[in-house]
Order: sequence, then C-alpha cells, then structure tokens
Amino acid sequence: MRYPVKGGHPVTYHWDGTTWTLMDAPPLRTGTDTAEIAAGSPDSVYVAGWAEDPDATEPVPGVARWNGAVWEDVTGALATFYVHAIAPDGDGGLWVTGSDQAEPAHADPVFWHFDGTTWTKETGATAPDGDTRWPSYSFYDLAPAGDSGTFWAVGDYSTPLDSHGDQTVNGLIERSAPAPETGTGTGTMTGTMTDAG
Repeated sequence: MRYPVKGGHPVTYHWDGTTWTLMDAPPLRTGTDTAEIAAGSPDSVYVAGWAEDPDATEPVPGVARWNGAVWEDVTGALATFYVHAIAPDGDGGLWVTGSDQAEPAHADPVFWHFDGTTWTKETGATAPDGDTRWPSYSFYDLAPAGDSGTFWAVGDYSTPLDSHGDQTVNGLIERSAPAPETGTGTGTMTGTMTDAG
C-alpha cells in the first residue's frame, strides 16, 4: 500500500525479468493493504488484503483479479474478514482464509472459495474443546496438497481468558478433502490440533 494509511491506496508492480513497472492501481477501497498475492497463470493473478474502517470495528476485505489486461474488483460477498492467506485453486479460482470477525464474537474456522464468479463460505474443522470453550480461529498460510485442488491451512485457535486471566493458544493444521462429486477442493476440512504454547 502506498502510505499514508488514510488516503493511501494499493499498489502493484510487475517484474518482466529486467525492470519493475508500476501497474494501474487495483480497484479496491482506499486504505486497503494488499499484502497477499497469488498467481494461477499470467492472466489470473489475485491480490488481497483489508482496510480498517475508522467508523466500525470490523475489517473491510478486498480482493482484485488481474485478467491479463485490467484489474477487476472481485471482493463480492467477503465481509468482516481479515485476509491473511490466499492460494489459487488450480481452476482459475481462489481460496481465501484468515480471521472471520462476523457475529457472534468468537471466530469460527472459515475458508472462502471464489470459483471465478461466486464466493462460497465454508467452515473448517473445529477444535475438540470448541463446544465448551468458544475458541477463536485464525489461519495464516495456505499451501497446495497435491494436484487435486485441495490445500493445507496453518493457523491457531485461542480460548477466552479464564478466571486467572490466562489464555491458551493452540496451533492448528487443517487439510481440505475433495468434494466427492467434483474431485475439487471444495469438500470438507479435517483438522490436526497442536499445542503452540
């Protein structure tokens, strides 16, 4: 993002093997820090991030796609979401994850999938203590899990403060499973919880 934060705007540069060239700005909200980039092909490049809304507590996510000629805003249904990681789905679409700030106050494990036209919100696997302790989930990275369109997600979940003011933070690794009817990565999530301290 080109600063200052207030009035700043997303910027992208293209490296042609010799020099950097400033591209047209992605058509995203002023103040959007596009810290994530994912390239599926030369005509399918995504940038994503979020802006802080000074009049609200929720983040304002933004996703733009380079179609080989121009940027287009494809944010669509994404809302109240901190975008921490994006990854191509292998079919021209995009997986997005991070930290969901939608009500209720705790954040579920959430993944968004963009198929090139429509966004679909999918819930990840919950922690075994999730029913009783209301954890809050965040994912920070995505990586392909083979050629099937599935992926690994790495993050953590934290439980609310206890009566002593302590909070437990646990590492979390999840892997998507292919949907039975399509073979793509839009199926269920399986999770492995590890203690992160």
